[in-house]
Amino acid sequence: MKLKVLLATPLVKHPVKKNGIAGEVGIPMGLLYLASYVREHNPAIEINIQTNRLNQYKGISRNIERDFADYDIIATGACTSEYPDALRMLTKAKEMGKVTIMGGIFPTTNAEFVLGSGVVDYVVRGEGEATFLDLLTRISERAETQQIEGISCKNEMGIIHNKDRAMIEHIDDIPLPAYDLVDMKTYAQITTGSVYSARGCAKSCKFCTLNEHWQYKHRERSIENVIAEIELLRGYGFSRIHFKDEILNVDRKRAIELFAKLQDYGLQFKGKSRIDTIDEEMLQVMSNAGLDTLQVLVFVDFCHEVLCCFTDMVHLTLYRVYMDFKSFLS
Repeated sequence: MKLKVLLATPLVKHPVKKNGIAGEVGIPMGLLYLASYVREHNPAIEINIQTNRLNQYKGISRNIERDFADYDIIATGACTSEYPDALRMLTKAKEMGKVTIMGGIFPTTNAEFVLGSGVVDYVVRGEGEATFLDLLTRISERAETQQIEGISCKNEMGIIHNKDRAMIEHIDDIPLPAYDLVDMKTYAQITTGSVYSARGCAKSCKFCTLNEHWQYKHRERSIENVIAEIELLRGYGFSRIHFKDEILNVDRKRAIELFAKLQDYGLQFKGKSRIDTIDEEMLQVMSNAGLDTLQVLVFVDFCHEVLCCFTDMVHLTLYRVYMDFKSFLS
């Protein structure tokens, strides 16, 4: 009998974005990647996605008993703001006798806390695709699951945390997100497309948790692979793409090559960068391709005396970047 898995997006009770046409809807990229990876490597597993935030926007009420009834496994992902509703869903799923799985950055860093709730069977830590596939495959085969790398779970002795799983080395091997499982046409009307041209960050900013989450590694997709996804999104009707990379231009040569190839697509782009990775040529190429928003990090970690001396230079650099970018857009 085929294993049936539902990936359900949690609602956010107190969204950061309260304005705009759809508020904090967001395309569930993590779940889309999990679904595509499982489908490619084990097509015997039936997997679907429930987009609760999009459904809420469309006026479709959630009925957990009805929505979860036909599935063997209910899985979700959560950051901090998503955790309360993620736990609420899995509490109900556990009452219905389902196997429950939670992944994402909050469970990864708080696995013991999450498992202590008593309603989560498995926590998938870190990069989820390979671990999630391994777990589902073993469950479908009724095989032992306690030794799977990258999971935390309970046994008769208590909570166990298996060793971390090595991350996927060549991320072009991960198939494009399973966009066919969600209503991308509606998403295109109310939000931007999201693209990760790379995963992770090798920097060591002290305020950030993502570098530890990604094991201080930066892995890039090929430009051809990135453009294939952008073309797919454009086909769904997206006119604006948000690059979700932690630092879009960490590899200067690659960033210039990518945006040079995007100049004829007629799209708008948004991305993130650091003040120490920007130069005039790069801004020119990005702007010509349609980049109209660049979130810039200025991070200084010096003693007070050095910081005081450095302040004027930082302000001057920011002003120059601002003026360059403003002139490109005019």
